[in-house]
Amino acid sequence: MKKVYFPPSGPVPLDYTRNVQVKPTDDGLLVTWDPPEFGMELFKTYVVRWSEAADEYLFGSAETAETTYLIRNLSEGTEYDLQVVALSVDDQQAVGDKIRVLYPGFKSIRAISTGIIGGLAFLAVVFVAVFFVRKKCFRNRPPLIKK
Repeated sequence: MKKVYFPPSGPVPLDYTRNVQVKPTDDGLLVTWDPPEFGMELFKTYVVRWSEAADEYLFGSAETAETTYLIRNLSEGTEYDLQVVALSVDDQQAVGDKIRVLYPGFKSIRAISTGIIGGLAFLAVVFVAVFFVRKKCFRNRPPLIKK
């Protein structure tokens, strides 16, 4: 006897988000992703979750209908775990993989580079001033006579 397969009736369950990418910016971490491949007819919203890598406690979360989200007000030089969850209209969750990312210290890098540039500019001004002062002093000075 031959078995016949009948696919389940109803909509396809919501799939998880794909191709999640994180880019550090001056304002925070920009998280982007591709929508689920299956089950978009049940889609309601995305939830972006983040926590410090050292802690497993949820640090923050945000709901969005877009496929990008900028996480702001992060501590510089800290590692974060990020996760994007797709929620369906019946509150089923399609949880994506956790991504660990380091939020670099943009402000400290800027402060150091500004200090270096300011120091080099100061040295350049000092060298130019010394050059012109020496040139002016030696021009008005009578030549030395050796006996």
